[in-house]
Amino acid sequence: EDEKAFEALWRRLGLSVDWELTYTTIGERSQAVSQRAFLRNLARGEAYTSEAPTLWDVGFRTAVAQAELEDRERQGAYHKLRFHGPDGPVDVDTTRPELLPACVALVFHPGDERYRHLLGRTVRTPFFDVEVPVREHPMAAPDKGTGIAMVCTFGDLADVTWWRELRLDTRVVIGRDGRLLPEPPHGVDPETYARLAGRTVNQ
Repeated sequence: EDEKAFEALWRRLGLSVDWELTYTTIGERSQAVSQRAFLRNLARGEAYTSEAPTLWDVGFRTAVAQAELEDRERQGAYHKLRFHGPDGPVDVDTTRPELLPACVALVFHPGDERYRHLLGRTVRTPFFDVEVPVREHPMAAPDKGTGIAMVCTFGDLADVTWWRELRLDTRVVIGRDGRLLPEPPHGVDPETYARLAGRTVNQ
């Protein structure tokens, strides 16, 4: 449908396009070019494997391209989670409480003096009692929620950015089927986690 819409728009604009030369990224020609390029990378020692986040369709069990995403507004709610800080509680507002066992850090904006005393220190997560560092990053929004964010691997693009730039640990809890993994990530108490294992995000 997108291809038809683009073609209709470009024809209406009168762009000089030879419609005999179109190609798709899933076409045989593109696949062959991509495979040859990969074999060249492999021969030069440039190919590698790495655990990293990707967009994933839990229904079709396949990676998804950014261009295939469709943003939709969904109703949500903030949930206040109380982390245990060195000088007392640290409240964090989150829309993704189910990702708490995947928490790897708290992050605040460098200009937010409310949390300056926590920089470089650690706090402990509620329920799971996992020690996580407190870091600063300019992408953190002081006016959003309590102004300090829970970084989970992986909730959204901000989490991915913080994880990569701050070189944080990885604690994956959502499996390829969209359910919480049967086993907890490292450092998370198995007994506490067992109540969540196998559930969907909505559950």
